[in-house]
Amino acid sequence: MKNRFISQLVSIFLFFLSLQQLTNAQSWHQDKFSMFIHYGLYSHFGGVWMNEPVTRGYSEQILSFGIHFSDWYEDAARSFDLKNWDANKIASLAKEAGMRSIVFTSKHHDGFCMFKTATTPYNAVEATPSRRDPMKELSEACRKEGLNFGVYFSLIDWHFPPAMPISSHNADSITPEHHRYNMQQVKELMSNYGLISEIWFDMGSLTPAQSQELYGLVHDIQPDCKISGRLGNGYHDFSVMADNQLPEEPLVMPWQTAASIYPETWGYRSWQKQKTVQEKIDEKITDLVRVVARGGNYLLNIGPKGDGSVVKHEEDILKGIGQWLKIYGKAIYGSEHTPYNHIMPWGECTRQGKSMYLFVLPEHRNSIIRLLPLNCKPQRILAIGAGKEQPVQWHSNGERGIIDIEIPDIAEKPWIVLRADFAEENIRATSHDFVHKHTALSPSNAEIRFAHTCGDYYTGRNIAVSQTWYTENLPREIRYTEREKGKTIDIQVNSSVNKTITLNGAHEEIVRIKKNACVLAPAHIRATGGVLGSIPKTLNTKTEFEKEWLATMENNGKLPYGALSAIYYVRDIVCSSSLDLPVEVVYNNGIHVLLNGKQIHSQFIRDTADQKQMLLLPLNKGKNRIVIKYYNRFAPVLEWGFKPLDRYKRYSQPLNLPKEKKEKRNSITISGNKAIFPVEDIQATNIRIR
Repeated sequence: MKNRFISQLVSIFLFFLSLQQLTNAQSWHQDKFSMFIHYGLYSHFGGVWMNEPVTRGYSEQILSFGIHFSDWYEDAARSFDLKNWDANKIASLAKEAGMRSIVFTSKHHDGFCMFKTATTPYNAVEATPSRRDPMKELSEACRKEGLNFGVYFSLIDWHFPPAMPISSHNADSITPEHHRYNMQQVKELMSNYGLISEIWFDMGSLTPAQSQELYGLVHDIQPDCKISGRLGNGYHDFSVMADNQLPEEPLVMPWQTAASIYPETWGYRSWQKQKTVQEKIDEKITDLVRVVARGGNYLLNIGPKGDGSVVKHEEDILKGIGQWLKIYGKAIYGSEHTPYNHIMPWGECTRQGKSMYLFVLPEHRNSIIRLLPLNCKPQRILAIGAGKEQPVQWHSNGERGIIDIEIPDIAEKPWIVLRADFAEENIRATSHDFVHKHTALSPSNAEIRFAHTCGDYYTGRNIAVSQTWYTENLPREIRYTEREKGKTIDIQVNSSVNKTITLNGAHEEIVRIKKNACVLAPAHIRATGGVLGSIPKTLNTKTEFEKEWLATMENNGKLPYGALSAIYYVRDIVCSSSLDLPVEVVYNNGIHVLLNGKQIHSQFIRDTADQKQMLLLPLNKGKNRIVIKYYNRFAPVLEWGFKPLDRYKRYSQPLNLPKEKKEKRNSITISGNKAIFPVEDIQATNIRIR
């Protein structure tokens, strides 16, 4: 009886803990707009060394890109005086800009600590003339202004002797001694500066155990602190895009874009070529809307000068954004992402209660835009602006719920903002596209929901969390390959029928591919860099390949590219009819695959090289284009392979879904059953439903 009572108490505690965590996550998500501050010893140089601009790399990494010698760099601490650092003024500026929190660089890659620490005298309190703790001052100023306070922490350290040496990529492994050092400093940050809303880990390539230990440490001390995705190995509370990057579709888990005023640098650069203030205001408002409409938070950086003063140009830009938010903030704060699974050609949209806000690009003024079907029709649509609302004409065009909206001749920049009011909340899209009843359901005709994850910075990529189809007929059978055998998935039909299915290989057969069913053009290969999940859109339609591209009919190869290398592989496949083509792919550590411009597969394997697996490509009749990014993280050479197969083993089993009333339009969704922390890649490239 006693054990049962204790068990009930534990269950109640866990329930309220999960409820509190959900509330905290929602609070972080609703902030939308925050200030990032890159301020450290690097600010003293302003991007200049020996009276010459250091044009290579970010200015906060001037030690690596320009100075090279640590003793010369570290000697600057003697004259690094924070005399014009005014934390209260900065917090006030953030509030005036409409920002809800500030994230401060406690320590960047140079290892210089902008906080008081017992781990090293190489910090602002002990090593500078000011003897000040700028992080403590800013944390207190944020509390006075009602702002949340977060910290940035570099996982690499060029000052700590047992750390890995400076590399060109900053994705170094973390030695055991360095990990213990990081743990000590993170413990200080979490213990000595009040409530921390988020910790923004950056760079390094941690082991899963190291990521797990840091994640646990933060939440043990600060349960409400949100942890960024760059901690790596899936241990995070929110995802972080690559620097200044926006996703091309809404994402299903909390995420953030960190952006600088000028993408060329985060730390202060005295010689930065500047656009006009208004140009930058418009540019950053445009990005803010795009981030929020796709479900993310926008973290916009400033880089104070060496003396701590804010650059006037950046201050004016932030104030301009704040003025715009005073008018349109209701469409931003606390909003939810677009109800659609893709971006509209005319702009972006957010949802807020019974309203949907449409952000229309100025070039669509005095024209008609199309609103795709929703679960309910708007009662009215208004153009909103400075203190006035203007009714907008709209009508159904008779095509299954599509609405045409007449955009008035409004000279608003960077967005024309409309508000559509509805009679109910929970505004959602309803697809007007059907999959033909005789067509197999595959990734090529699915509505895919993505999340973002990374093993380290360079392995960032979107992963498929679920796939949805709209069809006339309810599915009867699921087919898959050896790779999926034993997998457990969830299937949902019409938001009412839920079933968990284990792919047990009930029926087995060999599927043979007809000879000459498709013709493969020569592949085009080119060395590249960047993160695993980044592939330029232009590769989907590119017709001419420059001399940097190697044309080949070979099915595999090895290239003398070391760690953090990658290649693009582009190939056209012409089919006489639609078919599933089995191909064997070989790669080192990562692969990212687009078919006809749509992501169908992405995978990263951390510790082993020379992966081999079979992918089933759902090809259309006519010309298809496959684009693959092969990624090598650890091996001395990059290996790639793409070999069409003439047969494959296929398994099938009945779905045996509960009977229900057949609808004219049925939705079918598959997703992972046992989510790996915090989200699971469904890995459904080879699954077909009929």
